[in-house]
Amino acid sequence: AVSYLWSTGETTECIDITVGGTYTLTVSSGPGCEATCSITVTTTPPPVCTITGNSTFCEGTLNKLCGPAGAVSYLWSTGETTECIDITVGGTYTLTVSSGPGCEATCSITVTTTPPPTIPGAINGPISVEEGQFVSYAIEAVPGATGYVWTLPEGWTGETTGTVIEVVTGGINGNLELCVYAVMNECSGPEACLGISLSTGITVSEGWEWFTIGPNPSLGMFTVFPSVHNSGPIQIAVHDLLGKIVVAPLVIHGSETVVLNMEREASGSYFLRAVYGTESRVYELLIQR
Repeated sequence: AVSYLWSTGETTECIDITVGGTYTLTVSSGPGCEATCSITVTTTPPPVCTITGNSTFCEGTLNKLCGPAGAVSYLWSTGETTECIDITVGGTYTLTVSSGPGCEATCSITVTTTPPPTIPGAINGPISVEEGQFVSYAIEAVPGATGYVWTLPEGWTGETTGTVIEVVTGGINGNLELCVYAVMNECSGPEACLGISLSTGITVSEGWEWFTIGPNPSLGMFTVFPSVHNSGPIQIAVHDLLGKIVVAPLVIHGSETVVLNMEREASGSYFLRAVYGTESRVYELLIQR
């Protein structure tokens, strides 16, 4: 064109602008030959680049790093183009985000890994306990550990984050496990476990001269026949395998026979505990159907 006149007052073919708005241009190709046009320009705010995520994480685990939400595009130094990435090794990670053409920002984060704590040593404590018993277990301190997590058998109670835990045993029979692992900040180490058995506290006596029991096994009816040498009284009670009383304590006097009706009890082993003066003995009863 022969001449240019912008609404900014400039008279060049091209102008540089820094703010949005409507810009008008009048061009001339000669005297009396003019044309006018305009353009409306909008601006895009520049993006703010930030990276969120743990700057320290446990070796061998995943750590998630995320850029700002809502960006038009993402480009990580790993080549990934998603808002978030999962990393498994330490290092410096760089992110470039865009909010529109020509609007970019770059930021970076340096991440380090922490090795997990070692496995605790042997757990010291009783390996055979009774229901409702108060016992404690302990381990040697793990180097660098900031705490410990104990896992108790079902029905047991006790709580600590230290190297010693005091517990009250529960009533679950069979083979049990008590475990512990060390933590170091966000890192969890491998578990150490101790096998424990729950005892009823009842042991069967070898000899038996106070009385005899028959039939044994039975369908649930047992008769106690006192010995001719018995001068009584003898107190007896029957327990199940967990130590729960299933036949309330009763007393045998002299040569008196006693019938134990256990027909409502399930098949299996039971223990009759007898107390005579300062002595006590136990006899095993078996219900078979």
